[in-house]
Amino acid sequence: MDNIILLCCSCNKPTSGGHYCKICKKPCHAIELCSVSCGEEGYGAKVICSDCFIDVEGVEDSNGEENEEISKKQYGKAKKRRVYTINEKIEILDFDLSTGHEKTHITVMLTARSDGLKLRPFVLLPRKRPMPEIEKLFKNKLILVWCGTSWMNNELTSKYLEEVFGNFLFGSRLLIWDSFRAHTSVDTKTTLKRLSIHTAVVPGGTTKYIQAPDISWNFPFKNSIKEQHTDWMIHGQKPTTSSGNLKAPAIETYLEWIYKAWDSLSKDLIVKSFVACGMTNDTDGKLDDQIHVFKPEGAIPNGLTLLQHRRNETALEELNFEVDVEEYDSDFSIELNIDLNI
Repeated sequence: MDNIILLCCSCNKPTSGGHYCKICKKPCHAIELCSVSCGEEGYGAKVICSDCFIDVEGVEDSNGEENEEISKKQYGKAKKRRVYTINEKIEILDFDLSTGHEKTHITVMLTARSDGLKLRPFVLLPRKRPMPEIEKLFKNKLILVWCGTSWMNNELTSKYLEEVFGNFLFGSRLLIWDSFRAHTSVDTKTTLKRLSIHTAVVPGGTTKYIQAPDISWNFPFKNSIKEQHTDWMIHGQKPTTSSGNLKAPAIETYLEWIYKAWDSLSKDLIVKSFVACGMTNDTDGKLDDQIHVFKPEGAIPNGLTLLQHRRNETALEELNFEVDVEEYDSDFSIELNIDLNI
């Protein structure tokens, strides 16, 4: 009998089958890249795969009334805006690579602009009491939030907007993020209005296709973190608990990893990630063939043809509208001349 090979539903690589997603019931690796822990440990522990985790996060806000859309008229104005996107999927760095290893959860929100500018990472720390020496060390590198939690809420989302954007990134701004409930709440919309930030919401379940972080940022960022962690495990000084278990890395150590990982992402990678998701100011279709879902191996291989057809229809509608307006002006001019002659 041939051996049956099970593939992880997130990374599509072979898995032992010891872990299954609690929601879709498919085999999944119980590691941070592929799944989110349900609070259990060991063989057979329940997890939620990355795809289901994104869908669950957007369930409450999936209705059309909450999600903001850019109409044709609004898009004409938006093309002059600076376009931003954030890593809407919460990044949890879980240092638990050996039995008994102490855990530390850190949430990192990454934000970048379509011209390649990378803004300072917004980091939620697992302790509430600030450490002045750490604040000083990472003053111009990271935005540290001493909140004692790794989950975003309305208050922290407003703080993110004020700290990352604030009053020093001026001009018309368009922020693209997912339908996480804190992104579309009344409190958040109030903050956005006060800061004059426009938003576009990526529908739940589609971030892996049209969200720049999912397409280009996540893998190299996480890979850099893991490489630095591996190097620390091999060469670094590793303190232990009184029972002999390894302690999690010191706060200054893992914050430096986060800074270096984000700094390692090139400007060119950031720019191309926006183009690959169609998040550009391009209106003539020159960059359409670079949208990754339209490529032969993409999710919508015939999408480029459909988009070009739609562009042609729109251009024809605009041309007809211009002709109608000119004819109206011409008729008005004739009537005016007749009146003057009288």
